[in-house]
Amino acid sequence: MIDLVKQLFEVIAELEKKVSTNYKRIMALSKRIKKLELKDS
Repeated sequence: MIDLVKQLFEVIAELEKKVSTNYKRIMALSKRIKKLELKDS
């Protein structure tokens, strides 16, 4: 039972890492897009 819980926490930790790196990428992209929009206007 405890092994199962450990595995679950490891899976959740991996997912959180993936989500946070994707979030950072999206934020960086949106900043870039905003800069481009400011240049165009």
